[in-house]
Order: sequence, then C-alpha cells, then structure tokens
Amino acid sequence: MRKRSKLFHSMLTIAVLVAFVFTSFTGVFAEAETPNQEQPTEPKGYVTISVEKFALGLGYIVEPIRVPFFDGDTVDKLTVDVIGEENSDHEYNYRGDFWLYAVKDNETREPNWPQHILDNANIEYGREWDSPDWLGQYDYYCDSGWMYCVNGKFPDIVASGCTPKDGDVIRWQFTIVGLGRDIGANPAGSENADSWGADFIPIAQKDALTRLMGEINTLEDKDKLLEDKEIKAAYDNAKAKLEDIASSQEDVDSAFTQLENAMNKPEEPEEPAVPEEPATPIEAGTTLNWPQFLGNLELQGVSDAKTPRTGEEMEEKWRYSDTGGWAVTPGTPIIVGDYTYCYVNEKLIKINTKTGEVVKTAQCPGDAWFFINIAYGDGKIFVPRGTQTETGRKIYLIAYDADTLDQLFVTSSISDSGAQIQSCVFYNDGYIYCGPRIQNGKYAAFKTTDLDPSRPDEVVEPVWTIVTDTNLGIGTNAGPAFVNGACIFPDQGSRTNGSVIRSVNAKTGDLIDSITLPVNEVVTSTIVYYPKNNRIYIAASNKSGGGAVVRSYEINSDGSFNKDSMKAYISDVQYGGTQASPVIYNDRLYLGGGGGVMGSNEPFHVIDANTMEEIYRIDEILTKGTPILTTAYATKENNQEVYLYIVPYAPDRESNSSVMYIVRDSIGQTEPRYEKVTNVGDWQFSTQSMAISPDGNMVFYNDAKILYCYGNRNDTRIGALDIINQIDRLPDPASSPYYSGFEIRRIVERYQALSAEEKASVTNFSKLEEILQNVDPAEYLINGINSIPELEKITLDDQGKILSLKAAYDRLSDEEKAKVSNSEKLFKAIAKIEELQNSAAAEGVIKAIDKIRPLDKITSQDEASISAARARYNELSDDSKKLVSNFSKLEAAEKRLNEILDQIQKADKLIKDTLVGVPITANSKQLIDNVDKAVAGLAPEDLATISSYEQYFIPAKIDYINALISEKLMDGDKKVSVNKDNVDEIKGIIDEVQAHYKSIPESERKYIENYKVIAELQKDIAKLDNTQDNNTQDNNAKDNKLPRTGSVDYLPIGVIITIMGIALLAYRGRRQVKRY
Repeated sequence: MRKRSKLFHSMLTIAVLVAFVFTSFTGVFAEAETPNQEQPTEPKGYVTISVEKFALGLGYIVEPIRVPFFDGDTVDKLTVDVIGEENSDHEYNYRGDFWLYAVKDNETREPNWPQHILDNANIEYGREWDSPDWLGQYDYYCDSGWMYCVNGKFPDIVASGCTPKDGDVIRWQFTIVGLGRDIGANPAGSENADSWGADFIPIAQKDALTRLMGEINTLEDKDKLLEDKEIKAAYDNAKAKLEDIASSQEDVDSAFTQLENAMNKPEEPEEPAVPEEPATPIEAGTTLNWPQFLGNLELQGVSDAKTPRTGEEMEEKWRYSDTGGWAVTPGTPIIVGDYTYCYVNEKLIKINTKTGEVVKTAQCPGDAWFFINIAYGDGKIFVPRGTQTETGRKIYLIAYDADTLDQLFVTSSISDSGAQIQSCVFYNDGYIYCGPRIQNGKYAAFKTTDLDPSRPDEVVEPVWTIVTDTNLGIGTNAGPAFVNGACIFPDQGSRTNGSVIRSVNAKTGDLIDSITLPVNEVVTSTIVYYPKNNRIYIAASNKSGGGAVVRSYEINSDGSFNKDSMKAYISDVQYGGTQASPVIYNDRLYLGGGGGVMGSNEPFHVIDANTMEEIYRIDEILTKGTPILTTAYATKENNQEVYLYIVPYAPDRESNSSVMYIVRDSIGQTEPRYEKVTNVGDWQFSTQSMAISPDGNMVFYNDAKILYCYGNRNDTRIGALDIINQIDRLPDPASSPYYSGFEIRRIVERYQALSAEEKASVTNFSKLEEILQNVDPAEYLINGINSIPELEKITLDDQGKILSLKAAYDRLSDEEKAKVSNSEKLFKAIAKIEELQNSAAAEGVIKAIDKIRPLDKITSQDEASISAARARYNELSDDSKKLVSNFSKLEAAEKRLNEILDQIQKADKLIKDTLVGVPITANSKQLIDNVDKAVAGLAPEDLATISSYEQYFIPAKIDYINALISEKLMDGDKKVSVNKDNVDEIKGIIDEVQAHYKSIPESERKYIENYKVIAELQKDIAKLDNTQDNNTQDNNAKDNKLPRTGSVDYLPIGVIITIMGIALLAYRGRRQVKRY
C-alpha cells in the first residue's frame, strides 16, 4: 500500500478536492461490508464505471465497464470493487466519508501534457511521481488528486454518500491543476463556475459514449465483435476521442454516432407487427384533444372529462414500455381523437388510448434525449430531433401525418452548435414554434404547410428566427403565449441575468416589446395567458437562493406589455423555485414547485390570480410537473369544485411504487383538501404533467421508462345530466358575465354527441342558446356594467367580473367604445378594485413581515422569508407602502440577517485560513478559542451553513479534546495522579474539555477518546477535597478547645453561650405572646 507522510495526513483535504469530491454535508457513515456479506440475487440496476488519467494524456487505468449494483450499494463500494481493494489506497474518516488517495498504476510512459494544463500551471512537469507504481493526490502538482463525476456532474457529496441509479455513468478522473477546472468540473455558466472559476477550456460531455463503450467492453464476445473492421475502426476512434481530454463535443458526438451505427449495422431491427387500423381521419376543430403541452391554448391544463375523484375510483388501464437503457424513456404524450401519440426510442408511436394497443409506429431517426415534447396541428404530428453531421450537430423537427404516420417533411436546423430542443413545441394558427436550450439558440416559427407532398425529405425553412442573447437559450418546458397576434416567449436567462420575455408578431417575428426579469429570475416553464383578465403569467425561479416567483402583466391591444400593471407573487421558501407552469381557472392559479430531490423544496401553491396573494399551499406536494384540472364535477352547489392531478417528482420512499395526488379546490376555499394515492406506476422519478383524454384517462410517463394510462373505474360517458350541470353552473347571461368561448364550444360539442332523446332531456339548453346569441359587444358591455354594484359596495369578490369587463372594453374598437354610455361607471369600479387590491397587497406584506421571527430568533434560514417580504414591499406602489405599518420590523430583521451572514462569512474564512492543514495539539488553545469566539451567538442552523465548521472545525476540536486528555490528563494509558500540587490545573483542564465537549454534535462525540477518564479524575478530585476538608476540620477542632488549669474542669464556652441564649429567647417569647 502506498505510504502517506505526516504532511499528507495533516493536509488531507485542501481546496476544492474537498469542495467537489470529498465534502460531506450529510455525515453519512459508510460501514465497510464484510467479505462474506450476502448480496441480493437480483441487481437493482447497472452502472458504467471508468478510471481515467486523461489530464496526463495517458488514457485509462480502468476502461469503461458495465457493472451491477444492489440495494445498499454506494459509489465508493462499486469503485473499490472495480479497481480492486489491493489496487486502491483509500480510507474512511471518522465520519465514514470515503477518501480515494491513489490508484495502482504501473505506468512507464511520460505524461503527454494537454496544452491547457501547461498553460495554467506554474511548475515544471516531468518529475518523478511520489510513488512510481501509484497515481495519487499531490502527484505532479499541489492541486492534483482524484475526483469523480456522475452523469457529467461532479457531486457535492462524498462517494460513500452517493447512491447509484440504473444507467448512471461514474467516471473517476485525475485532476492536475485548477481543482477540476482542467477536467470539466466547472462548465461555463454553471454555479461551480460562478464560485470557483470556469473550466480552462470547454470539456465535452462523454457520458453517452462512455456508456456505449462500457456495454461493448462487458460483452463476452467483445473480441469476436471487434473482428468486424467497421466496428473496430469505430471503436478505436471512439476510444481515442474519449481519451483526448480536449476533444470537441462535435467529435465526441460524431464518434458516438459512428460507433452506434456500426453496432446496429449487422442486424436491422424489424418493424414491429401492428394490427391494421381503419383509415378514419382525425376530426378537425374538436375541443376535446390534448394536442400539446397543457392541452388547448385557449384553456390550458383544463379538461371536462370524468377523471377519477378518489384513489378508490382510479385504476391502471394500460402501460407501454420498450427495452433498452435510458434512451427508451418516453417523451411527453399528447392525445388527439382516440389516440395517444408519444416519442419512444427513435420511434413515434400511436396507441389506442382506451385499449393501450399500438396501432402504428414510425421511425424517428436521430439522437435520443429526454424531454421530447411533441405537438399536433393541422393534421400533423411534430417531433423534435437532433443528429450529428460532418458540419456540426443539427436540431430540427420532423412532421408526420397524424393518421398514417407517414413522414411529410423536416425543418431546417435551428442550431449548428449542439444541444437539443427541450422547450415545448407549440402549434398556433398554422405555425409551429420551438427553440433549443443552448447559448445563442434560435427561437423559430415554421409554417405547417406541406409544400411538396411527394418528398418526405423536403426541408422547410423557418418563417422567422430570433437569436436569444443568454447563455442557456430556451429553457426546458418553456413555451409561448399567444395574445392579440403576438407570440410571447421566454429565454432561460442565467444565474446573473434574469430571463428576457419577448413579444413578437407571431407570423413575422417582428419585435413588439420585451421585459427583462430581475437579476437571478430564470424561466423554465410555459407562459400562460388568462383571457378573462387579459393578463399573462410568468413562473420563474430565483437562483440566488430564493423561491418561486410568478409575475403577471396586462397585454395591450398591440401585443405590448402594460409594464405598470405588473403584479407578483414571491415565495418565501429558502432555495425554492419552480419548473412548473401555471394553470388558471375561476381566478385561481395553481402552481407546482421544483421537485424536492434534484429540484427545490417549493411546495404546491394556490394563488389569487387577480391580487397575486397566496390562498394556501400544500407543503407535502413537491412536483416538477404542471397540474392538470377537470371541471367535470363542478356545480353551483359545490362552489365550482374542481379536481387537480399532480405527480410528485420524487417517488414514495416508503414503498416500491410512485404516487399521485388528487387535490380538490373550489371558489372561496382557503384550506387544502387532497388525497395521496399510492401504487400509481413503478418506483421512479417524474418530471412532467399528464394528458387527459376525452373519456377521463390520464396518460403520463416516469423515469422507469414506462408510459402509463390511469383512468376511472366508473362510467365516464358525458350524458344529458352532465350537460345540464355544465350549463347550470354558467353564470346568468342577464348580467353579461365573462364566458370562456372555448368552454362554451366544448359544452356544445358534448351536447352534439348526445342522442336525440338525450338532447331533448337537456331542459336548460335555452340558457346556452341565449349565451350563444350574437349580441352587439357594446350592448353586452353596457348590460355588464349595469350589473356592477354601487361603488361603496364593491369588494374584492367583484374583481373577477369587473376585470373581465375591463378586458372586454379594452378589446373594443374606438367606435364600439364610444357606444358604451356607462363606461364612466366601469372606470370608477376599476379604480375601486385597484384601490382594494393595493390595500390587499399591503396587507399581504404586513402578514409576511409578521411571519418573520423576533430579532433574537432570526437565523440565516430566515433569509428567504425576509427577502421575499422585502421584494413584495418593493413591488408596492408608493401609496401602498405607506400602509405597511410594521415596515420597521422588516428593516430591523434585514439588519440582523446581514450581521449573521457577515459573521458566517468571516467565521468560514477564519476556519479555512487557520485550521486547514494545521496539526492540532494540546497547545492549539488559541486557534480553537478564536473560532469559538468567531461563531459565538450563531444558531445551530447557521453553523450548518458553514461547510468548514463541520468539515474542519469540529474535527479540529475533537483532535484538541483528545490531545488535552492524552497529553494533560493521562500518563500513557492511565489517568494522571491527582495531588494538592496539580489539582487546580487538572480542574481547569477538565472544565475546558467539558465546555468543548458540549459543543460537539452528539453524533460526533463517539470520536472523542478516553473521555471516561474525566469522570474518574473528578472522583479523585472529590476524594482529595474531602481529605483536605477533614484535615482542616480536625485542626480547627483542636484550635477551638478551652485550656484546662489544674484539676478544675470548665464547661466549654459554646455550651455556656447556648444555655444563655435559650434563657434569653424564653424571656422574649413571654413578652411577645398575644391573646386573641
């Protein structure tokens, strides 16, 4: 085993080798498994592992290999199993954290240093290794050592705290200089780059190619396989591109494609046999499709289908899966007519939604990625794809006939720089829209027209493109809103720049207006338009440690933003954020969060869409997906109760299945009502929302690589009674209320599907006919304004109606507006609502400030709530700010918080400056006391934010306690002897040890050695004290005896005094007795 010097031990974790690889915030103790421990017979999954020295230009120590893992396995165990116990120099520290110091490497070649390493290291290379047979920490350079990454990212936990998942690619890489910046630990634009500096050069992502190489290397017939010249050439090229640390992404992707194609060459996959399907064209103009993310643009996320209301009503209808690795994970499904469409494993599949039967498939050549959001429009299905070419990576759409799945045309590429289309693909009015997630990616619009039906390879050029100027392009799940002829879409922004929201002419791409969100607010969701109040809603995440933010703007008739109309909901959740899109119905906005795991702790929110004040939240529900909603069971009597369906991101840890939440909500409801339904799908993560079919089936996928369909056990047909209820719950047309035109059309379509006998039983159909009458817009508005209460009686309960009338008035032409004779009443009502909303906003800020803890209880964990309260206050008008009566509390809380954060920062710096690499002895009192003073007054949750406190200071304090005990309180392996000469010194040391012991977390106290000697010494001290006390009393007794003279015996003076005292008391007692 490789020898380690004392200096090596004392400088165990310098700089980012700790921060990136060896830092443990979890304190997980990984117990070593015994050799004869039984393994489960069935693996939980497979991972690919490699050990690389690319930074030396010397290739692999262990080439990629695919290995199984079992329950309880962590990355450290898999690593040692692959390398071999005898070939790895590692240990577990006192917390059980895994440290890989060196790997056996009988290398004889001199390093072939990559140029970017030579350019960034101020040393002479080529000296001997510390131990020629091993490659380990501090070899060649002071920054060097082993780091590991999982799926291209370098975790911030130790390997013993990292649990593998099926398909993971685990790469151990040797870094020379820059603490990982030479091997890709800090990609430009990442949080690591912001904190530690960006990589010296762009480092390509090699996981897909590494995984493929691992699969080949694990084959029993690998040698025979490589006898094929084409496969061998592709394999050798792939290995060369992997081993070259400076390979471009294009070269790596090209090598992957070449090798994958070579591997697939010998046997072309047969087209699966599918049953014949009658050629029944899909109905155009229906309101019942779910043709893209969030369904229909006019009423997003909302269905009228009879979905299950409870877990008891819910049942699995069918599931679909393909065989293979991560690439077979389905994309987001859509539902058109009787069919579900979904991308799976380079295929577009068409499934009968009722039966689960695959009726057609079509090949979708190109790379497989996650987040394949397809869309339907004008009889076509549009699928985003990507492929590597000689001139670069291309990303584009393929259009298919929705009935036959025949390919119709492809679009030209909207990026030559790699990446993929992770945005939602949206159809609107003859155009299809999408954009890539890459720096300077183009947001593009294409016409859906098939100009040359004879050519399936016809290339359609975009009508317009817009280049985003942020480093992340168009975000995952990002989608546009379409208002007044404008396409309003977001880019993703970055950690230091907020997202830019652009409004452009939907058909020409001409810029109409733009908004830049505040710094750190980034959008990875779809913008939603709510026509009732003519406002868009933009959900974003505050990347500086805050929570979710929803900003809302009125849209002017020309598609520009009314920037003065901005209202915002700002969450108070620390490190929250959202990747979900808003769903709005009945003036209530529903918003998911960031998922909890690999996401955020943002809960599910219900928000007033007009005031932007939170109504309630459900902390238990942590989802990255957007909720879906049904109005099937809404009535006047139940206050328009709707049912929402949400799949959490993280599966249920307590079972082997995933779950679904069913949330019930109604107008006026202020407390959550929901059910957690278990056993919904296999155990895996899920990032998306669902699609709802016309008969109430809900289709979705998760990372178990399965497409699921869950539905209602009961009859889901929409009958006459359902139509009666749908019409009955519509507001009375006499008051000219707002109606969703889409919802009205859907009721009509459901009505038309009834039999003649059922239609006759819809007794309130005349109400629907009255609503459908063509009424002069000005006259309709006049009637609506007349129904507004008198000014002094207006409350926020009237805001929905008044704001919908305002939106209707704004849509009128100038000529029509002139006909509205009572418009002045509307303007006054609008002003009254704005006044009430401002008061409500101020009251909301007051409540947010009231929630802030007292000054003496504030910790760093209050940063989000304090920042959210400040942000909400800043959004108020000047007049509303005057209403915030407790603003002084907010200012005081901010001051105290800044003091705490400043103290945390200084303490962290002091620990790193004075304790890292410094041996701790019994003479280190000043070092320990300095840090104790620096952290004095900080709460436990504040200390938990100081990584160096747990990482360096607690171990240093334990070392100091152990040194005091061993050097001051023990003589060899025995306690010291206590005597009158050293007792005071020993007491002082014991007091100091006990004081430090109390500050050590209970879980860490087990590392304090020989602490029992304290109790033993305290007993010795007590005995010594008792002996000294007895001697003192004996001496005092001798001194107090009266002298005796001759033969006369005198009474002791104490006895005489006692007798005299008793006599005096008796005399006084007689004088004081009173008779009553």
